Amino acid sequence: MRIALSGLLLALFFIPVRADAQWGIPEMAGPVIAQMALPDADSLFPELQDAVPTALPVYLTDGLGYTWDIQYDGGVSDGTSDAFDSSMMIDVDGSLGSFTGAGYVSSDGREVLLPPTQVGYGLWVFRRVRISADQGYARWLDVLYNPGDVTIDARVTHYMSLGSDDGTVIVTTTDGDSMIGPDDGGWVTDDMMADGDDPAVGVIYSDGSMDPQPMVSLMQSSDSPTISYVVEVQPGDAVALVLFSAQRTNREQASDWLATFDPATEMSDITYPVLNFGGGGRRVGGPKVSGLLRGDRRDVVELRSGDRLEGTILDNAWQVTTRYGDHGSKLKDVAGILFTDPAGGEGVLVTRRGEVFVGSMGGEPVAFKLPGGRKLSLPRDKIARIGLRLDEDEGDFQPTEDQVILRRGDHLHGKLQGTAVTLTTPYGTIEVPLDRIAGIDYRADGDSLHRVTLADGSVLSGLLLNDAIEFKHRSGQTLTLGWDQLAGIVVPGLLLEPAVDPTTPVLTLVNGDRWYARPANDALTLATPFGEEVLTLEDLRTVRFTDPASGTANVVLGEGGSFTGRVVGDQLVVRLTCGLEVELPVAFVGRLEIPVTSDADSNVGQTLPIRLGL
Repeated sequence: MRIALSGLLLALFFIPVRADAQWGIPEMAGPVIAQMALPDADSLFPELQDAVPTALPVYLTDGLGYTWDIQYDGGVSDGTSDAFDSSMMIDVDGSLGSFTGAGYVSSDGREVLLPPTQVGYGLWVFRRVRISADQGYARWLDVLYNPGDVTIDARVTHYMSLGSDDGTVIVTTTDGDSMIGPDDGGWVTDDMMADGDDPAVGVIYSDGSMDPQPMVSLMQSSDSPTISYVVEVQPGDAVALVLFSAQRTNREQASDWLATFDPATEMSDITYPVLNFGGGGRRVGGPKVSGLLRGDRRDVVELRSGDRLEGTILDNAWQVTTRYGDHGSKLKDVAGILFTDPAGGEGVLVTRRGEVFVGSMGGEPVAFKLPGGRKLSLPRDKIARIGLRLDEDEGDFQPTEDQVILRRGDHLHGKLQGTAVTLTTPYGTIEVPLDRIAGIDYRADGDSLHRVTLADGSVLSGLLLNDAIEFKHRSGQTLTLGWDQLAGIVVPGLLLEPAVDPTTPVLTLVNGDRWYARPANDALTLATPFGEEVLTLEDLRTVRFTDPASGTANVVLGEGGSFTGRVVGDQLVVRLTCGLEVELPVAFVGRLEIPVTSDADSNVGQTLPIRLGL
């Protein structure tokens, strides 16, 4: 199937937060959220109380004399001698951490603190950047706080741009080779020339304890590595991610730092659970409701007074009046109930299949029988939670049906209706068949961006023209759900493991979308100073468009060497690995990277598929 794009520009829907042409995601960031102060920030984060206000950027020197220039977003701009080209920016569910510009310095003068800012679907991020006084490294501590009453699952990404540019060489990784894989937790990169002007850069991002493991995009000759984490933050909780980086004069010194540095000894001052260094964290993917109560051998009722009763619930059916209609569940299908507003009868019902229904459950008393046989009539406004007993054969249910997640917290299972959705993007309008979609992110309130993830992990960003979707619930009821109700859609069989061969080319568009795709005929025709050439993918390593409007690109060859050329024609036909074929205007192509797998002695990186975290 080929889809021709009209080339319609939609600048209205893409609001640049920070324009940096050297990024892997130039000129685009997702949802723009009005900034506001977090109430009681000083009491929530007491380290702010003794900190001293300061103007940004802040320039600090580590124990080995390397410079770290900390910017308004908490990232480092240049470091020493162009080691970086803006790095360590944080993004939560497509929302770049955009701080107020006011910063603080700790009382010992070694740490820059950026007050909490709201990001993503309701999280707040508090950044601390410590520059070691006696060693040569910097430590980023990102604290994610959930002030709400519903568990938040989020995708957090650290973006980097290295000063080594297209000459980036992967020197080594934590497992001793030069390819990033699932067992790694860090790397060292350098210029193509071992004695180049830019320092070698080391990064450590995990000790292997996090589940799921961080997903890393790091490639030979690419200056824009990313690290993506899938996190869960319970209501009222704060969790942390930590990232270490070092600058060194040469590769040997940087490799020695990577091999000998012990992160655990440099985190003794951190009081938050660190998810990527020993702090655990649970795999996301199914619905969760904080405070769900389950009984072991009996049903359990927890009263608002704190008392707890064990026995048997006698009400055989439960009705929830939601914003999209009434839903009835038999008692045998219910896992638990949480009353969020007992006086109004509002609550959350969770089924054993993992569905979640939010709404009113009426005000009738709950019939309950104690183990001795005595029957009670319990007023609902006195009940905090109800937990049904676990069945002997009950385990974690893995839904196979489509899942719709609503903004109020409902999780519904069923089947999406229709054949395609229409997505208007900055590079044109595209009809995306439903059977190629793994998930859809409907962004935060007030944001016009939607994100469609395809079965192979490719991402398309734009504005869905479908005002609503039709969804047939497993009960048989067909629902019409609009943008204002939807938070996301998940297709379980396609979501978590996009089947992408590690040698699949990666196409990055100028708005930051990443496609796992290859040009038609596996070749590009380029006009060069020495004539028109047809280059196959086997000939190429990287094609970076320096002037997308004219199709001019810097081409790095697989066997070494580079030149500047111009792609012949205005359109580039590409085939995504999920089966779509798209006719894409060349003006919207930012970079084409061709990973190469080789033996452990080669300096070749590997791009891993990025998970969708809804």
